[in-house]
Amino acid sequence: MPRKHAPAFTPEAASASASTQHNLPALQAKMKRDPEGYTEELRQLHRHFKSSVFLFRQQAALSTTNTGGEVAKELGDLAMFLANVAPFYREDIADLPGQIAGLLDANARRLPQGLREHLVKALILMMNRKGVLRASATA
Repeated sequence: MPRKHAPAFTPEAASASASTQHNLPALQAKMKRDPEGYTEELRQLHRHFKSSVFLFRQQAALSTTNTGGEVAKELGDLAMFLANVAPFYREDIADLPGQIAGLLDANARRLPQGLREHLVKALILMMNRKGVLRASATA
């Protein structure tokens, strides 16, 4: 019986895979339907958020001008995504409100307006869902 070969790896396939992984609204809907099934994805995105915060702070420390727009947009998108799924993963991302508040507190003047708005909206969303902030206060 002839052996089947795996399909060739092409740049188009790689970009399609990457776009699927970064389709946050679709992933958010899946996570809300099946929180237990997506715990590892949440943890990975939370680590990515922490790395983006670190990168943003490093860029802000090195630059006297406005920091990179790509990092700021990604950071804002991740903050909103994590804030929206926070009620389903209270223990896993209990430190998120503190991380966002710390970023706002330390870098408020250097944050691009769009990022500042996303971060504040994420905090407000978590405040309105009191259980999220209660879980973070006890953690």
